[in-house]
Amino acid sequence: MPRKPKESLIARYKLEERVKQAEVIAEDQVGGKAAWEDSPEKREASLKERKAQMILAARQFVFCLCLCLDRH
Repeated sequence: MPRKPKESLIARYKLEERVKQAEVIAEDQVGGKAAWEDSPEKREASLKERKAQMILAARQFVFCLCLCLDRH
């Protein structure tokens, strides 16, 4: 039986628009401690945004790494 293709993280977290906009994530925006939000909804939104930033930053890093390798 053929395997189902795995969904990319970009698709899973619905980040296609942010990728199209070529959003740049600064290193200091990724990781670190998040502020503890007042409500569960705000905490969930904050966590979702942190995940999105990490995914976009990783994609950006890999893209830059590939560009550097192509030049050598």
